[in-house]
Amino acid sequence: EMACAGEDHGRAAFIASAGYGSVYYMTDPGNVSRGGVAAFAPPATLTIGTKYRLTGQVQEFFGETEFSNILEATSLGASTAQASVNVLVSNVARDTCDYSNLPLATDNLLDGEDYEGRLVKVPSAKVVQRFLTLPTNGFHIVDLSTTPDTIFVENFNAVLAAGTYTGPALAHQVSVTGFVHYSGGSFR
Repeated sequence: EMACAGEDHGRAAFIASAGYGSVYYMTDPGNVSRGGVAAFAPPATLTIGTKYRLTGQVQEFFGETEFSNILEATSLGASTAQASVNVLVSNVARDTCDYSNLPLATDNLLDGEDYEGRLVKVPSAKVVQRFLTLPTNGFHIVDLSTTPDTIFVENFNAVLAAGTYTGPALAHQVSVTGFVHYSGGSFR
C-alpha cells in the first residue's frame, strides 16, 4: 500500500523481489494485481526476499511507475518469496491503461498495467521473428493459442550473460518467467 507524503513523494512497504543492476522490482505480498513497482538506485543494496519501507519520489519514468530519489530503504525483515502468476501474452502486452476503480469481475480487461513490476510466467510460448533484423538484447514470443499478440522478452540491464547473450532459436517452444517492465513504448 502506498501512502503519499506529498504530491510526488510516497512511502510504501514492499518485498524486494528481483534486482537488475540499479533497478529493483518491489512487490506487495501475494503478488497482487497492480502490486509491483520499480525502485531505482536505492541508497543501500536490497536483499531479495526482504520487506522494505521505501520513501522517495513516485514517478512515471518513460511509462514505468517507479520510486526514485529514494531517501529511505528500511528493512522490515524477511518475507515470503513471491510466486509467479501465469499470464497470457495478450493480457501482458495490452497497453490500454484501463484502470477504472471497478472490481476486476466487473471491469474484466486485464492489461500490462495490472502486471507491471510483478513476477509473471508465460507457461507455453513460441519464439517468433517480428522484425527483419533479430534483436540482440532479447526475443519475441507468442502464446501457443489463437492470439497473434507478441511480447518482447528483454535481457534487461544485460543480466543474462552480459555481452555474450544469445536468445533461443526461432520457433523454439519456451516457458518464460520474469518481471513485467515498461520500456520503449511497450510492456516487456
